[in-house]
Amino acid sequence: MSTMIEQTGTVTAKGNGRIHVKVDPSPGCARCEAGQGCGQGLIGQLAGQSAHGVPVPEPAGIEVDVGDVVVLGMAPGGLLMASSLVYLMPLVLMMLAALGAGVLWPGSEALAAVSGISGLAAGFVGVRYLVRDRRLRGQFEPQLLRMASGAADELLT
Repeated sequence: MSTMIEQTGTVTAKGNGRIHVKVDPSPGCARCEAGQGCGQGLIGQLAGQSAHGVPVPEPAGIEVDVGDVVVLGMAPGGLLMASSLVYLMPLVLMMLAALGAGVLWPGSEALAAVSGISGLAAGFVGVRYLVRDRRLRGQFEPQLLRMASGAADELLT
């Protein structure tokens, strides 16, 4: 069994079988401190993070209220698959569309460029569709693991 990637956050909203958890950037993350971001933004992007935070299924057996500090977890394989999907699928479709246009209409660079941009857009739409697919969503969605309990969990942030 693989170890979960864990992050502490604060519950900001609750309803419809979901809670919203606001996860702050890690203070020890050099990329976050430099304003360059890190993989944490990917989780938020995939899960549809809004001003209320990352939507997470409300767990059965754990009573959670707004303002509670909780620990979220995501399997490393899910994070790797999600990052590959978000970054690679649009790029691969862009390259295939541009190369396909170059083969079908040799010498038409403008058409190859437009085809490449269309492939990139199709890749983004495809990623959005796949992420919203209920069969795949569980692989990309962080889960509430437990309530945060003091100093040990504060070290995770």
